Parts: sequence; C-alpha cells; structure tokens
Amino acid sequence: MHNDPDSVASLLRARYRRRLPCRLDELTGPERGRVGLPLHIAWSGLRALDLDLP
Repeated sequence: MHNDPDSVASLLRARYRRRLPCRLDELTGPERGRVGLPLHIAWSGLRALDLDLP
C-alpha cells in the first residue's frame, strides 16, 4: 500500500501539534549552560548543547 506524502505529513502534524507550544514565549526550560538531550530526540550523536554559545 502506498502512503500519500501529504496525508502522512498531515497525520504527523496533528499528532505532534498537541505536544508543541503555540508560541515561542510558551517554551520553558534552561536559558543558559549545558543541556543534554535524550537519545530519542538527538539520535545523530550530538546530545549535549551549550546554550551560552550562539
């Protein structure tokens, strides 16, 4: 069965919409220092980020 890319994209948008804030000012969390991302989010290898760097 072939999935229509537009249908798949719509499904994913609907699934993740409720997990994401509507506006950037609704984000919470650290603003400075180093943060470590879980493996399921940063699977490419770089999991530690320094928020003090541009």
